[in-house]
Amino acid sequence: QELRRVTAVADRARSELGDLDGRADAAMLGEPTDALRQALAERALLLERIRRRSPTAATLEAGGVAPVDALLAAVAPGTLVLSYATGPEESVLFATLVGESGWDLKVIRGLPSESDLAERTARLRVLLRSPRAGPRSIQALAQQRQRLFEEVLGPVSELIAASTRLLIVADGPLRLVPFAALGLSESAATVAAMPPGTPLIGWRPLRTTVSLAVHASLPEVETLGPLVALADPETDGGRLPWARREVRDLARSLGGREHQLLVGGRAEEAVLRAAIGG
Repeated sequence: QELRRVTAVADRARSELGDLDGRADAAMLGEPTDALRQALAERALLLERIRRRSPTAATLEAGGVAPVDALLAAVAPGTLVLSYATGPEESVLFATLVGESGWDLKVIRGLPSESDLAERTARLRVLLRSPRAGPRSIQALAQQRQRLFEEVLGPVSELIAASTRLLIVADGPLRLVPFAALGLSESAATVAAMPPGTPLIGWRPLRTTVSLAVHASLPEVETLGPLVALADPETDGGRLPWARREVRDLARSLGGREHQLLVGGRAEEAVLRAAIGG
């Protein structure tokens, strides 16, 4: 916010100077010139502070474009970056496995089109929200979770197995996909040596971001502590029993840490804040 304010002051001073014609005297030029100098000096100091914390963030704030190497340098080794580009005819997945001394890129074409992904995503979300799911709905949900997994993650199952964590940069309708809840397809389950339908989060920890640039500008956060999950709150909008089951399955898949599952009457913001120390 401070950087935006200083930049706005500098832009305003430049505009004022541009409005003055050649007959302007020193007194008329003095005030906007001094304001511009002051704003540019403050902006340089702010950028230097940002640069010390995050070189990539400073590049972006200064209006530059960070190179791919700089963006991937902010990604922990062992991470598989999955960046999607949806399109009208087909979608493309750029899978980048980051190593200690470099990175390897694999491009997978032929994923479903944007409209097909939108339809599949909408169907999955409807099934996840079903408050009174019967046997048929449960089966349909399991099939949809595995089908979408196979379509958008199946081609990189071997790379997921070779990684330690995932960073997902979704696009288009995939931004609405709860990737952590997708179930391992038959082929992926074979690679992972886990039962089909196991939630992706039970195989590899994952994070999502809107772009690599945004991820690079954020401080690294360790995500290996006990799970704190909120699900199926008591509201007038209906219950979410499958959300309750999902967080229990997730906690079970993460092992015997002291997880806190806030469900039903305990699924409240105040309880969540107290649990995470915020």
